[in-house]
Amino acid sequence: MLKRFLIITSACAVYALGYACFLSPNQLAPGGISGLSVILAEFIPVDNGIIILCLNLPLLAAGAFVFGKRFFLSTVYATVISSLFISAASFLPPVFRPLTNDLLTAGLAGGVMIAVGMSLIFRQGATTGGTDIIVRLLMRKMPHIKMGALFLTVDSCVVALSAVVFGNIDLALYAAVSLFASTRVFDSILYGTNSARLLLIITKKPEEVIEKATRTLLMGITVIEARGGYTGSALTMLVCAVKKPAFPAMKRLLAEVDPEAFTIVSSADEIYGEGFLSRGNM
Repeated sequence: MLKRFLIITSACAVYALGYACFLSPNQLAPGGISGLSVILAEFIPVDNGIIILCLNLPLLAAGAFVFGKRFFLSTVYATVISSLFISAASFLPPVFRPLTNDLLTAGLAGGVMIAVGMSLIFRQGATTGGTDIIVRLLMRKMPHIKMGALFLTVDSCVVALSAVVFGNIDLALYAAVSLFASTRVFDSILYGTNSARLLLIITKKPEEVIEKATRTLLMGITVIEARGGYTGSALTMLVCAVKKPAFPAMKRLLAEVDPEAFTIVSSADEIYGEGFLSRGNM
């Protein structure tokens, strides 16, 4: 339990620094409650951390009702701590707010830091409140869609609003760049860079391919008995998932054993099972 809250606290610090040192001082609003607070701060003379906390209160109530006590307590903790860190950042020397005036650098750095913080908090079963809760509610209805994609959809509305409020399309475009970077990093950390190649191999030498692949590449292969749709002849199809670093070696193996093998190669973004991700990461 202590380790879990230490991770959440550290992640909140990263999140807050990305927001306070890169995004907010440059008027970049890359979505979410934090982005909305950047917009509201133009009209409300209140600290950003307090604005974020106030906006989160009704969403926290909804999260407690739907997700239960454990989620509620850890999310309240993450929300309060991240808001306090953002408020504390206002006492940093002016040189740190912002760390850079280059909008592209600020957008990328802030977006990445927010994504790192949010994804680590998500992995501990909590959120920083705000659109995190909205996305979790949407995930219950659309579990087949990645969280990053849902964040992108919801947060794009805030980016569009920032263009209207600030009357500056450049700020909105840089905020969109920050949002895109944040989404990519968020998905990479939360789901892992588990991409690989899926091979469907129809070969006349299945035993040789299996023997050499399992011996030299230490990979598993599934054998499927098939039939040619046109000729009606019996065929053997091999199915295997190959991690990217091992793919060139697999291509060379097929060229050596059966250059005439009919092979279909496609990308596999997520693979669960032995040698890849465990079911607990689904």
